[in-house]
Amino acid sequence: MNALKGRWFVAAAALTASACQSKPKLASESTKSGPTASSAAVAFSACPAPKGKSLPVPFDSAGMEPLCGEQIYVERSVTAGERTTIKQYTQRAVAAVAKTFGTSRSSGPLTAYCATDECGRYFAGPSLRAKTLAPGVTAVGGGFSDPNRTTVVIPRLGERTYGTLLHELTHVEVNARLGGAFAPAWFHEGLATRVSGAPNCKGVPRGGITDMRFLEGHRAWNEFTNRPGALAATYCQARREIDTWADKRGTGALVQLISKVGSGTAFYEAYGPTVTRCEGGCVDW
Repeated sequence: MNALKGRWFVAAAALTASACQSKPKLASESTKSGPTASSAAVAFSACPAPKGKSLPVPFDSAGMEPLCGEQIYVERSVTAGERTTIKQYTQRAVAAVAKTFGTSRSSGPLTAYCATDECGRYFAGPSLRAKTLAPGVTAVGGGFSDPNRTTVVIPRLGERTYGTLLHELTHVEVNARLGGAFAPAWFHEGLATRVSGAPNCKGVPRGGITDMRFLEGHRAWNEFTNRPGALAATYCQARREIDTWADKRGTGALVQLISKVGSGTAFYEAYGPTVTRCEGGCVDW
């Protein structure tokens, strides 16, 4: 989730040109139009060593440890192998977003990775859901805020970490391109799920909400998807909407749509009516 301009919404973690140094193969999601994989890797090839006086990121008595300059911080119990993986995931996610959208227009926040639930609750609150916090904002039930920097929180490490990071990274890039213009929460979430493959929609029963337009606001989206059993079904419902719309027009049309909305065109004027309906197990808001 993300709190920009004082409102909660799910957003993405982007890194500046000093992301991370290893160069693994790109994620399968990054096969869409955009710069070549090599150009994306060159732009984000360096992971600067932490400075001796890195800005402090508090947690417990010791604080978080800087991993890449003053951009990535990890809980001290994160292993050496996990730290290497975080760098690789960052490289892949940055390249995948560039592959989809072209040259990044987003700037890099502080990104905090947790290994324990205690750390996750401190940064993300009791929901333990990945989120992005605007400067000065604390997650509901959490304890951390940075007065000057946007903070991306990855509250758990595991097999879903890469997809979560790419999902969040997509949000930040889209928001940078929108420049504050409105797009509904279901669009943000469906698009991020399409790009990242997270959550994984394979085998998820069809369901969700009777009408996606009830979830235009990010607060409504968060409240609805916090309901038991609603999270994956609703994210995947939003992805089907975006997939169906884009399959008729091409992935490039999504980037053009975002550009139009960012330039002042009302979202529904650019998008048109929604093109899917909920199929089975649908719930009213």
